[in-house]
Amino acid sequence: MIPSKKVYFLLIAGIFISPILSMILGIDQTIIIICLFDITVFIFMVIDIWRIKANRVEITRELPLRLSIGRDNSVILKVQAGKVDTVIQVRDYYPQEFAVSENTITANIYANQNQALIYTVYPNQRGEFSWGNIQVRQLGMWGLGWYDWQIPQNTQVKVYPDLIGLRSLSIRLTLQSSGSIRKIRQMGIGTEFAELRNYRSGDDLRFINWKATARRAYGNTGLLVRVLEPEQEQTLLILLDRGRLMTAQVQGLQRFDWGLNTTLSLALAGLHRGDRVGVGVFDRQIHTWIPPERGQHQLNRLIDKLTPI
Repeated sequence: MIPSKKVYFLLIAGIFISPILSMILGIDQTIIIICLFDITVFIFMVIDIWRIKANRVEITRELPLRLSIGRDNSVILKVQAGKVDTVIQVRDYYPQEFAVSENTITANIYANQNQALIYTVYPNQRGEFSWGNIQVRQLGMWGLGWYDWQIPQNTQVKVYPDLIGLRSLSIRLTLQSSGSIRKIRQMGIGTEFAELRNYRSGDDLRFINWKATARRAYGNTGLLVRVLEPEQEQTLLILLDRGRLMTAQVQGLQRFDWGLNTTLSLALAGLHRGDRVGVGVFDRQIHTWIPPERGQHQLNRLIDKLTPI
């Protein structure tokens, strides 16, 4: 049982009133009245807190299956209210290694309604972590005291590379390939011929196709240039350094984590184009070798193999 600010205010008010009462009723009667007043406040506080037990809120936690390193990951606390309006304070025992948007959440909960309380955690290292219980304080109907208890919610969570960034990149690549985002071909990027188009100011003169220009109808003086694009369905090998210098911190994350996030992004882009993608992790020698393959299963394999390193 935890007294509220209202209880302290009433007790302090009794202290300030006691000199006036002592002048009117005398010291002995004032002491008796003040003691009875304090006891009454205490009894009402106990009753107020006791009534909370029949109307306690129920809270469950929802976490992503995989947390992303270096990102704000949303955590949802679902609150089921009782039969009365109330105020709650919630503290979730997240792993101490994480940064958090709110240590304690205070919310007004309305009777017989469901409400979602959302906060974010920011992991800065990969691995497996323990998530503890949920500490709850609920204010009584009269506002005289808090009922404090814990909801068992122990669980283990795993922090992976930047999966949120990979998901965003995957959506963008899908939109590009479907034509929802206009695809811009850049001359000189790659060696595979894509098309011929009219010369524009600023184009590299080396890509002018003189033969195609000469075959144009008489009177059409426009020049034609070759547009090249990267080859598809190639073999892409990515080498990731895990040497001592890669443990240095850059903007809150190790260099290796930045390299790992980049490796997976590059692998996703290659797999999306139909490339065979393989990854080698090395220091003084090859530490991990994942042979090149195509398909979505290869990305999942890369994530599972590279995350524990």
